[in-house]
Amino acid sequence: MGGRMRKVCLSAAIAAVALVALPVSTASAGLLATTTDCELRDVSQPFAPWGDDFDYVLVPDGAAENGVGEWKFSGGASIVDGNSPFYSNSAADSHSVSIPKGATAETATMCIGKEHPTLRFFAQNAGSFTSMLEVRVVVETSWGREFSLPVGLERGNNDWEPSKTMRLIVNYLGLRSGTYTPVEFQFTARGGDWLVDDVYVDPKRH
Repeated sequence: MGGRMRKVCLSAAIAAVALVALPVSTASAGLLATTTDCELRDVSQPFAPWGDDFDYVLVPDGAAENGVGEWKFSGGASIVDGNSPFYSNSAADSHSVSIPKGATAETATMCIGKEHPTLRFFAQNAGSFTSMLEVRVVVETSWGREFSLPVGLERGNNDWEPSKTMRLIVNYLGLRSGTYTPVEFQFTARGGDWLVDDVYVDPKRH
């Protein structure tokens, strides 16, 4: 795990250095694509039973209840029957996202700003104990190119549980207060099979 974590940190550092090294004319326009129109979402406290009383907002279809239209899948990932046993979004929910070994699931686009510092979700490691779930954030630059940055690695067990709190590096890449950038969140199974449900971002309104 140590070597993999160092590799993730190195990737983040390389991406950050590349952005800082942009020509002044480009950097002055802002590193990321921005918008001032960001949809307000209802807040809840889905992780309160685990001592986290912060407010969170569900990412678009973060509960995987709207079919395949919102999420993007590759490598065999899909929406399946069976929900997180915590039903943090709704007691009527009945689906989650299956991510087999090597597969990737990507959420729909949402906008975040400096006041969206962290990400949490519920997950089950249905494969090897040594497998990891890699989480990345996909962003678009102000000149129209997409790239991804590492958010964190999750090691779960055979029981559903909340993820650790993961900090979103994108918040430090030149966003000004009151502006937002469109992002998607990617989940990739490294070495095992995973289930993911109820993906939330902290809007820092607590």
